[in-house]
Amino acid sequence: AELPVMKAIYVTPTSGGKAVNDMSQGLYGEYYSGTTLEGEPLLKRVDPRLDYFWFSAGPAAGLGSAFSARWTGSLNVPASGRYTLRVTNTGTARLFLDDKEIVVSSGEAKSFDDMGAGEAAVELEQGRSHNLRLELVSKPGLRFTHIRLAFGPNPLVDNRFERAVEMAREAQ
Repeated sequence: AELPVMKAIYVTPTSGGKAVNDMSQGLYGEYYSGTTLEGEPLLKRVDPRLDYFWFSAGPAAGLGSAFSARWTGSLNVPASGRYTLRVTNTGTARLFLDDKEIVVSSGEAKSFDDMGAGEAAVELEQGRSHNLRLELVSKPGLRFTHIRLAFGPNPLVDNRFERAVEMAREAQ
């Protein structure tokens, strides 16, 4: 099943661990010229959803296909339980939860089918803020750059089939 793009309602933008006070929901994006996530970002903004395709011009004037970006935010879930975080990308993406790297994914972008993907199933607690950080390095010469962050509940055991068989037996 296709996981939906992470909804902005689950994330509060943060910068340097502190909330970005503009009342918006989503992840705080910092876009850098070059592939090292260093220096002053050329662009800073809150991205309500991460599901982008950028062609050779990149996400903003002056960035082009060789850029890096870091998105940060505080993740809060509606209920405690097991969740899946999935990254689909070109270039190299690294996803961190509470400062622990949980996904590394690379894709060459030779075609729309040639993308990296990685996911992690994690236990999250309602009422607790989890630090989320996603980093993307887009290499020079990529025909396009893609990043997508998907998120959804992931029950530990899917017992619907067993329950259906049990109910059918009881109905006889």
